[in-house]
Amino acid sequence: MYIGTATDLPHIAQFAPGSNQSKGFDVDLFQWLANNTQRGFYPIPVPLLIKQREDALESGRVQMVVEAYSIVDEKKNRVSFAGPYMITQQGVMVRAGDTRISSADDLVGKTVCTLTGSTSFRQLAPLNGRATITTEDSGAECVKDLEEGQVDAVTTDQLVLYGFQLDASTAVAVLPNIRFGQYERYGIGLPKGDVAACQAITQSLVTLITSRQWDTFFTAEFPGLDSSTFRPNPYQLDSCNS
Repeated sequence: MYIGTATDLPHIAQFAPGSNQSKGFDVDLFQWLANNTQRGFYPIPVPLLIKQREDALESGRVQMVVEAYSIVDEKKNRVSFAGPYMITQQGVMVRAGDTRISSADDLVGKTVCTLTGSTSFRQLAPLNGRATITTEDSGAECVKDLEEGQVDAVTTDQLVLYGFQLDASTAVAVLPNIRFGQYERYGIGLPKGDVAACQAITQSLVTLITSRQWDTFFTAEFPGLDSSTFRPNPYQLDSCNS
């Protein structure tokens, strides 16, 4: 089965340097699902940009997307979702030692980078006209812009930012006390209307979370973070009827 996934989200889904092998929480997740669902499968990762997800599912290029894929109503007319398997709010990253930003309100007057076509971009709507919003196709490009001084901050899902911080040593820092906006709820993207697959995966996610294997995967990728902040309630996963 072809699985759409990211290639540049450290500790979520990223190709290991010098190889075509992907690693991260999302990779652990779809590999676990391959062996622990009623409809087992052999996963073949396919790199996808955010803007390619829906088209890839509709065209049959991939049969599943596991890519920090936010469950939002506007996508449900094209995609079915199982989940959520992760929750996170918006966070803020700055250059290490920069003390100018201590709350979301401090983004006013700053230059802020986020991802093109992402839900994070839409959550910055209140800052339109009050901050300079730039976009890049990947989080890695936003972080590079930050390190090079082209922007003052990066804002996207806080968990995504923590992944970059873990890989960037001391050059950048996530501001742990800044979380804002609605919760992003990561789900497994499936072809629209595939209720059987959705139900099978949802049941597997319940097993994953309640067995604590979810925590094992999370702690391996995000040591030091409180897993309960990002772990969904396994008994409140979405219905597969929508």
